[in-house]
Amino acid sequence: AIASAHESWLADANRSGDWEEFMNARGHQGPQLAAAGIELHLEEVAKCLAAGGGAGLMDFRAGRRPDIPAPDGFPATHDQTHPCAKGEGEVSLLEAWELARPWFVDPEAGTFTQQAILPEGWFQGEYDLVYRWDGTSRIVDIKASDGRSEWAASYPVQMQTYAWLWWASHGKDEEVAGLETWYLGDGSRKVYPPPNTDEMQQFEDELHDFWEQHIATKGRRDIADYPPQPATVPSFAPGGGEQVGETDSSERCRQCYWAGECEGSGRKVDHDGATEFVDHDGSSHPLNNVSELIPRITVEGRIGTWKPNPWRFGGIAPALSLFTGGGSLWCSPYKGGPLAVADGIGGGTSVRIEGGYLAPTRNGGVQLKLDEHTTISAIEEDEFEGHQSPTALHRANIRGRVMSLSRGEGETNWGKWKRWGAELATADGPIEISAMSENIPFAHDEVKRDDEVAVIAGYATAFGDKKQLSFDAETVLRIL
Repeated sequence: AIASAHESWLADANRSGDWEEFMNARGHQGPQLAAAGIELHLEEVAKCLAAGGGAGLMDFRAGRRPDIPAPDGFPATHDQTHPCAKGEGEVSLLEAWELARPWFVDPEAGTFTQQAILPEGWFQGEYDLVYRWDGTSRIVDIKASDGRSEWAASYPVQMQTYAWLWWASHGKDEEVAGLETWYLGDGSRKVYPPPNTDEMQQFEDELHDFWEQHIATKGRRDIADYPPQPATVPSFAPGGGEQVGETDSSERCRQCYWAGECEGSGRKVDHDGATEFVDHDGSSHPLNNVSELIPRITVEGRIGTWKPNPWRFGGIAPALSLFTGGGSLWCSPYKGGPLAVADGIGGGTSVRIEGGYLAPTRNGGVQLKLDEHTTISAIEEDEFEGHQSPTALHRANIRGRVMSLSRGEGETNWGKWKRWGAELATADGPIEISAMSENIPFAHDEVKRDDEVAVIAGYATAFGDKKQLSFDAETVLRIL
């Protein structure tokens, strides 16, 4: 387990600290934390045994499983009697062990792949344990700590969130009966009273307002709305008890990766004011500001080919050719494409497409990508505003400081893919850089947080509401 954790840490592009120092300070705690977790679970087994097996004993002995059973090595639809089940009589210890078994996140599943997700898609979360042996549902969150850090202040809200998520994702007609945090560092459990339905509805309203103001607007937020006013850092008694101390807010700035960009940290590092980048071969490249990049554009024209491909989540994901004053432009959907396409739009329709972004085609041409931020509207001939079809990608040269790194890989119908990217802080704001598969620069493995880099001849595009500078065969990455 330790070797696997070390490999995961080494593979994390944003890793920090020193592994040996960490192991010397905390490496011995693993077995202690595991033992504490087992002891807390054994308390549940003992309670189940004392309660005569709880509400599920008869179903367990009859081989009947709940719709979502606890992971126990048998298929979810398994209809045979469990080998530990007795035919009759008092509940046995083996039966209590199986009956008390909670639902838990599969340790071999991918990270955050077993989440509860609201149908509307604006919130998701993952429970650690759900105990149901007494006929109710009780959510337990496991902490590999003793509850003394500042994080203990946020756990009551976290547990309230789990209670609300359970209620909201069960049609608002099923509530949890209990909420607990298990602190494995000192083997204690902290119990919270579940909120009532009125409190959960109020919580949902406030949370959705927060989401609309701060999450759905990602990429369009104004930094002026987020002044640098960090809170103090509290500490608590073991087990998430009473607050016992408080550290000055400067401690947050000491640990923050963005302190070098923040006026309020006292550690701001000014950016180089250079207006051009001179490469090692002597070539000079004028540097652009992030504000100059226009990733989304508007085009007008008449639809030629029209392919209203069905989208697996409903509606269509249209692909089309557009004849404009500047030539022909192929338009293809990203995921589902526009959220809605009006009836009557098809081959021969004159349209205005707003909010599409440019991307290269496989043969080196230019296409317009259509996503959820794109709209397609029918127009009359006298409503044309003169938006022309682009003939080339909008290229730019950006210099900035690496704040974070990202990697990904997967497989589609086109084959396997890899992605590498970073978020850069520049003199006039942040921007993401992104490279796919064969366009990932050779030097990407050498890039680290806080490095100063220059991206030459990247092309301006978008990812959601964010501006992005992407790589193709013409793009160059330099570590300065």
